[in-house]
Amino acid sequence: RYYNHLPKRNRAVISQRKNQYSSLPRRKKDNLPMLASLSSSFFIPNTPPKNDIVNVLTILGGTLILVGYHLSLWKKERQGIRTWRSAQADIREQWSKYVRQNEQWLYAIQTLRNAITVQTFPTTTVLSLLTVIAGRLSSYSSSHQQQHRFLVAQLTMQTLTMLASAYHFLQAARVMTHAGFMFPVFPNTTKVDRIMRKSEHSQWMGLRWLYLSVANLFFVVGGHKVLLLVKFFQKIDQVPEEIADDYIFVI
Repeated sequence: RYYNHLPKRNRAVISQRKNQYSSLPRRKKDNLPMLASLSSSFFIPNTPPKNDIVNVLTILGGTLILVGYHLSLWKKERQGIRTWRSAQADIREQWSKYVRQNEQWLYAIQTLRNAITVQTFPTTTVLSLLTVIAGRLSSYSSSHQQQHRFLVAQLTMQTLTMLASAYHFLQAARVMTHAGFMFPVFPNTTKVDRIMRKSEHSQWMGLRWLYLSVANLFFVVGGHKVLLLVKFFQKIDQVPEEIADDYIFVI
């Protein structure tokens, strides 16, 4: 509104300068985010956040706690202290001796068939889940973002633990199948007893790796949550109450 009250000379100068500024090339709005990202990359160092470093340290610490727990469990079994795994292995060995002494071949085959079915079910489930995880890994592996790198590490640990679980379940089914063929052929040998004992160890390892894969899925192996996982393992590794009183140790 003040422009009309100015003298003609002043208005001519203002219009001339306005034409000069309008002729200059304007900066596109689309280039602003790119320029901001370039400036931030030059002036802001690419260092991982402190929270990521803390997460890595807690995960490593939780992994060491789990390794220490299983080493102590192995030492207890070596010293003759009863656990779930040793008690179940002894029962399977006694069952094998009963089948051989009483020639209960049909009963043995039916029991082994049910046990093999139990082993193959988690194996097929784990392998089906691995196909989904492999698809996620292929989509994240080409990315260079820090968040995607942690996802790749998490899914890689998940894949390795689930593969270990499926492998031990398959080994349990394999030795049980072998024992089923050996019962009527070699009724007087104790080799089939040792095979049945080995099947319990393979099944225990399959279940343990499966539990650890669930822990990796939720990143339980970090911070204070690993203590809850160790408490869970301590509870399920105890001798069953049903056989604690009538337990017979087999050498």
